[in-house]
Amino acid sequence: TGILNGINYDFYNPEKDTEIIANYNYDTYSEKLKNKRHLQKEYGLNQDDNVCLIAIISRLVGHKGMDLVVEKMDEMVESGCQFIILGMGDPYFEDKFNFFSYKYPGRVCFIKAFNTPLSKQIYSGADLFLMPSLTEPCGLSQMIACRYGTLPIVHATGGLADSISDANGFVFKAYDANEMAYKVKEAINVYNHKDDYMKMVHTAMYTDFSWANSAKKYLDLYKSLLERRENND
Repeated sequence: TGILNGINYDFYNPEKDTEIIANYNYDTYSEKLKNKRHLQKEYGLNQDDNVCLIAIISRLVGHKGMDLVVEKMDEMVESGCQFIILGMGDPYFEDKFNFFSYKYPGRVCFIKAFNTPLSKQIYSGADLFLMPSLTEPCGLSQMIACRYGTLPIVHATGGLADSISDANGFVFKAYDANEMAYKVKEAINVYNHKDDYMKMVHTAMYTDFSWANSAKKYLDLYKSLLERRENND
């Protein structure tokens, strides 16, 4: 553990972001649905306001947890959710996600690409964000997801464990496909109970992941080190 990096709160701001379809904050969260509808329409997912839409935005490599996702994709989709996956990387994982998009038309969409405007549209339109990394020294994607009111599901490692808790997301302890799938189902269940879901969204959107907060922690650390040195002199 240590002091986490932060994200640019001006650049990642759902209230003012010009690259998403509809702007919103916690008080106008219902506007977020317009972004979900856009994603579903634009990328061939079944048009359904109530289905839980899970996003993955990642390099498609083993240490990002893609092996777990591939192993449990059938089980997760059959639990009644949709997936939108944005990324590129290992051809093995690209082929697998391409296969799932053909196997589950209207329920799984794979976009072999990466660009920031599209990633922001996905953050703003999804309901949950899956980030099952094996290792993650800090990680920013889970912070961006929180900023956009999209609850992260993460493996308890490094910066993911430091930034996400049961209050603002879902955390599975062991790097294990069954544990991940169980946590995804738990998250879908919470999504289907809107009062519980919105309490967590509130916590997520108001968690301070700004650089200003990180900078303050660094400043406090330097001050304490200086004071300790002065006391020892």
